[in-house]
Amino acid sequence: MHTNKTEGKKIILYFLLILIFTIVGALLILHRDDLNYGIPNTLLELVWIVTLFVIFKFDKNRLKTINNKGLSIEYIVYSILIASLIGLIRLFPLVIVALTNSTFHLLSTIGITPLPSSPILFFTTATILGPIQEELFFRGILLNYLKQKHSLIIAVVLSSLLFSLIHLTPQVIICDFITGIILSYFYVKWGNITYPVIMHTVVNFSAIIPVLVQLIAAK
Repeated sequence: MHTNKTEGKKIILYFLLILIFTIVGALLILHRDDLNYGIPNTLLELVWIVTLFVIFKFDKNRLKTINNKGLSIEYIVYSILIASLIGLIRLFPLVIVALTNSTFHLLSTIGITPLPSSPILFFTTATILGPIQEELFFRGILLNYLKQKHSLIIAVVLSSLLFSLIHLTPQVIICDFITGIILSYFYVKWGNITYPVIMHTVVNFSAIIPVLVQLIAAK
């Protein structure tokens, strides 16, 4: 089991690294609008995934802890449907904003201003790399670790809180927190990290629909 002090130190180290680089990246964006959506952001996400595997060493014991149940087509379908509903609920305020015809306000509501300069890299990072890295860490590692130290409720709340804080988007931090709780619930219930990864991907895709609309409109 990976529940010793060394595991806790690794988790703190990895989280702090992500937080520091996220803050630095956010500050740099103030001077370069395209930095968050171009090659640097995608490469950084790849680095986080590699670092995750290097630090936590996904051996058989860890994989068994993260995935204590097999995959089910039924649950995969449920994951997509549930995440689609979450995405629609999260999009509702954006639809209201869109009715004002304020493009800048619309995108700033989800922390995206201006439009990404590298759409393909942006979508790849947001819908594939990001969900994989975040779910492996926040649900697969952090949540499972906290479950060994605290009650399930405390573990879910703490991991979801840290999950929401790492995004540094005040406009949707409450939504991220609630989404984290939902992802944690179904991960614990269904016992396989693939489900929250799928749900996270669908939710992220729905969140960037306004960007897709603006990109199509700009052509």
